[in-house]
This record gives sequence, C-alpha cells and structure tokens, in this order.
Amino acid sequence: MQLEDRLIELETRSALQEHELQELNMLVYKQQKQLDQLQSLCETLARHILELKENQAEAPSGNEKPPHY
Repeated sequence: MQLEDRLIELETRSALQEHELQELNMLVYKQQKQLDQLQSLCETLARHILELKENQAEAPSGNEKPPHY
C-alpha cells in the first residue's frame, strides 16, 4: 500500500467517524430534549397529585356524622 492510498484510507475513515459523531450528537440532543419533557411532565403530575391530596384532606368524608348527631 502506497503512501497516497494510506492517506486516502485515513481521510475516508476520518470522514466516516465525523459523520457518526454528528449522528450521535443529534441522538444525544433528542434524548435530552425528551428527558426534559418527561421531567416536566413528572413535576406537573406530582403537583396535581399533591393538590388532589390537599383537596381530599379538606373535604369532609362521607362517613362523618353531621354536627347535629
């Protein structure tokens, strides 16, 4: 293998690796975006559950006797 052939092979490998790196970076970006969305959804659901618990604690239960008993 001559020097020129080796250089072409190295340049080809470098270009392929650069392309793969760009694809991996895009994948990581998309996954982070999805993680951010899921975290936001979890926080919203946690607040909603807390509100439901607070409302349930404030509301009288159906098993309590009215005050006149």
